[in-house]
Amino acid sequence: MASQLRAAGANLRNRRSVAEIMSCAAPQKSAKQYEKGWEDFVEFREEEKKDSIPTEEEFIQYFDFLLNIKKWKTSSCWTR
Repeated sequence: MASQLRAAGANLRNRRSVAEIMSCAAPQKSAKQYEKGWEDFVEFREEEKKDSIPTEEEFIQYFDFLLNIKKWKTSSCWTR
C-alpha cells in the first residue's frame, strides 16, 4: 500500500501543466482553426458563464446549435 501511495505521489509531481499540454496538443498547421473553434464556443456561452469551466450540457447545446441551427455537417464541426 505504501509503495502505491509513493508511486501516486510521484505521478502527481510528474504531471505537466495544462498550458504546457495545450501548447503541443494542436497540430501547428491547424492551431489557428482550433483556437477559432474555441473562441466561437466561448462566444456561444452565456455571458455570466464565460469564465467558468464549461459543462457537458453546454458542449451538447453547442454541437446541437452547429448541427441543427447552423446546419453544419458533422465533419465540419471538427474540420472547418
